[in-house]
Amino acid sequence: MAQQFKREFHCSELLWASKVKNGLGVQEALRLLAIDDRRLVMTWVSKGPFWETERRHGGDDYLECGGDLVTDTAVGEAAYRILNDLDECGLVSFSPSKWCESPINVTWKLGEDARCLCVEITNWTDPETMEAELVSEPITLWHELRSVAPTRFPNLRFSDDCFNPLCEGVPFARSSADRILKLLRILDRYSQSFDSRGKRTPEGDRLYQNHFVGDSAWFSDSSDREKRKFRQQLTFSHPITGKPLFCPWHGKIPHHVLRLHFSWPEMPIHVVYVGPKITKR
Repeated sequence: MAQQFKREFHCSELLWASKVKNGLGVQEALRLLAIDDRRLVMTWVSKGPFWETERRHGGDDYLECGGDLVTDTAVGEAAYRILNDLDECGLVSFSPSKWCESPINVTWKLGEDARCLCVEITNWTDPETMEAELVSEPITLWHELRSVAPTRFPNLRFSDDCFNPLCEGVPFARSSADRILKLLRILDRYSQSFDSRGKRTPEGDRLYQNHFVGDSAWFSDSSDREKRKFRQQLTFSHPITGKPLFCPWHGKIPHHVLRLHFSWPEMPIHVVYVGPKITKR
């Protein structure tokens, strides 16, 4: 399945010793499979890849689900990766299990001030549902990206022609498509991270500090020189009103030197351009 859907599937180092049903262990259960299937599964559960090998959260990170501590578990690891924008991942659970609902809600408590970040994790409990979710991936054409973006990121507003510069002459690259999806995902989440008074929530503060601040930020403003020299090129039509909209803020896609320009700091965020870098010297 990993090769078929071009995904990474990690199991636990402890899976080999787990009980499947009615006291039956994994090793005993595997004997019920056809020999080719048995060999594939045995190789995976005995050799990995294991999530523990590539673990990113620490033992001091307080992650809980329904009042239960999930630090040092795959549930906690998935939550940590999503909340830190490392990966967009999900979970797979086998029935019977205490993890049979989807999504799984995890809370990450931060520091002495007890700030909390919450995340919903998709949890697949049957092969059919998981395959139906994965079969639509990956995107292989810019036109596919243009088609799925408004549905996948409903909190953003896309200009009708924002993807035209990308679709008209830029060779497709999977790495660039993945990067654009990550940028849009952050913008979509950021646009939801405000309270009723318009103030950023703790999640909004985290996203802002992680992705809009510093030399390695994913998003940045154009320089004053670029704003003067390229003001006309950085001015787009507002997706709703049609009025001129100056958008020097952009997300960076290193491959092909692409940029994603969007309105800032107004909400909702309007995505007005995805294509080659405009402010080339």
